[in-house]
Amino acid sequence: MKTMMKAFIIAILTILTACNQDSTSTTQEKATLESIRVASWSKPITEQTNLLVEEKKGFFKEQGLNMTFIPGAGGGDAIKNILTGKADIAFTDPGSLFFALDKGEKLRVIYNIYPQNVFNIVSLKDKNKSYI
Repeated sequence: MKTMMKAFIIAILTILTACNQDSTSTTQEKATLESIRVASWSKPITEQTNLLVEEKKGFFKEQGLNMTFIPGAGGGDAIKNILTGKADIAFTDPGSLFFALDKGEKLRVIYNIYPQNVFNIVSLKDKNKSYI
């Protein structure tokens, strides 16, 4: 009976030790992930799906990144979040970007998320401009 009790206690301690090691390695993995905060121009929408599924899919974690998504209310919000240090990168529109650059902000465009430009150049119809 004492032998069975010792074996049972050893088995329980082994299981508890194994469980503790897994949680320690998970904590260590989180500590080694590089943190990146991504500011968006909008609340979560379909074209940001690759960012929004991170919590369930872990695509960024697989690459060593702990990604935080920061929703916004326009391109100006995204720029404001990066300029105030709340974000590391920002998805914004050209108008907000050019406005910030015109005010002397030191920003760099690092990637265009669209395969083609989705923005248009417009003028008033009665001005009859046709440069292109």
